[in-house]
Amino acid sequence: AARRLGHTALEWDNLIASTRLHARRVIQVYLVLTITGILALWLAGENLYSALLHALAGISTGGFSIHDNSLAGLGGWTAQAVLMLLSFTGAISLILYHPAYFRNRHEYTGYLELKGLLAAAVAAVFLLALCLWAAGEMPWQDILLHAPLVAVSAQTGAGFTSTPIGEMDAASKFVLILSMAIGGGMGSTAGGIKILRLLLLLRLLQLVIRRTCMPSHAVLEPRLGRHRLAGREIEHALLIIMLFIIVILLSWFPFLAMGYAPLDSLFEVVSATATVGLSTGVTAPELPLFLKGVLCLDMLLGRLEIVALVLVLYPWTWFGKRSR
Repeated sequence: AARRLGHTALEWDNLIASTRLHARRVIQVYLVLTITGILALWLAGENLYSALLHALAGISTGGFSIHDNSLAGLGGWTAQAVLMLLSFTGAISLILYHPAYFRNRHEYTGYLELKGLLAAAVAAVFLLALCLWAAGEMPWQDILLHAPLVAVSAQTGAGFTSTPIGEMDAASKFVLILSMAIGGGMGSTAGGIKILRLLLLLRLLQLVIRRTCMPSHAVLEPRLGRHRLAGREIEHALLIIMLFIIVILLSWFPFLAMGYAPLDSLFEVVSATATVGLSTGVTAPELPLFLKGVLCLDMLLGRLEIVALVLVLYPWTWFGKRSR
């Protein structure tokens, strides 16, 4: 029921014939990526213990590190870049790694989503570097190092950082907020509204603009790539986006009411709801218990994409209720 109501998988049902086959392929891909990540970090100079834990945190876009300064504690730029690459592989839909997909890749919107994820990551790196340069608080050598690492971490939902986020200017924080809110691909370990839903929203906006320049009797079907969008798919995508925005706004208000800085508070809420983990410093041990509870709820809602938890709380989905 959650999948029907809240997930726009488009043609994935045609790509993966059964849930069991889907699960088997995802597990195989996940294991291969994890083992590859461990070996890559080990070859990059990390010891086996560090390579193991950072690979697990990177593929799952968990963001936990054995160093209290996160990415900055790794052996060097090579290990940092490898870890960000691992995080990026986790933000790609795990279905896309299976060879069966690439036999007819142009027939599926997953290929378009992958290009969208690459474009979003490149745009995030460029905008963050531009904002940091305009602020004039960081040498350009440091910008070239930190902008790609932090931007990719935000876009993929990994949550690693190589520099304190709280020391960045307002424009840089806003760029990271947008990246975290967009997130990665459908069927990946990343959070956010997902690239596919953003592409669908942009496509609908384009159709609205084009229809204003066309005769009233003209027919223009909504399509994403070669896939014709059905009304139900559009409703599902817009529903998730709307719920995501509502949760963020409702969670932001308590922080504002308790006197926290608006932009930093919004950053924390989006980071929690998109299951990223980056922080400006607001989330700390001394944070009031109520606000900690708000962020915990945001993380749960973001991981389940809101709809699943709503269905659990909806009485008509309980045992003995649906039969009526």
